[in-house]
Amino acid sequence: MPPRVTNQAIAIGASIAMLLASLPLEWVTIHNAKFNFGGGPGEQMGFNLPMPAGFSIAATGLNGTLSLGPLKAPMWLLAGAAAGLLLIGLLNALRLAAVPKAAVLVPLGLIGLVLLVGLAGVLSGDGSLGAGYLLALAGIAVGAISVLSSPGGPDSETSRLTD
Repeated sequence: MPPRVTNQAIAIGASIAMLLASLPLEWVTIHNAKFNFGGGPGEQMGFNLPMPAGFSIAATGLNGTLSLGPLKAPMWLLAGAAAGLLLIGLLNALRLAAVPKAAVLVPLGLIGLVLLVGLAGVLSGDGSLGAGYLLALAGIAVGAISVLSSPGGPDSETSRLTD
């Protein structure tokens, strides 16, 4: 196997490891949190309970949910889906599969976009980022670049499974 293919496979494997390692780490911390009791959509009933000064809530990749309007996605699902897509990219780089790069990069880009929008939401409020969020973003970025630059896929002449 050529060194370039080996390097790409190592980089994609490291990206998968980064995504999986990000799961138990803290992704976000919300400072000055308030609890809402009662009320529902369209109702004015209920009340807010402010928490004591210095109170914060932390979310990891295992217990956190990213909400963008009506879309709610568990963080573990986003990281797991990205790792699964990168696994397909790894199989392509090792020439064990012939999946088009676009089939890996487009969904991976959408997951990265959702995380970037969530990043903007966290930083615009009373939140701060944790190491897990940054590690997941780095894993997606390194993985996408590695898949993009790796040989393989059905359009590659070197990806023939049988000669």
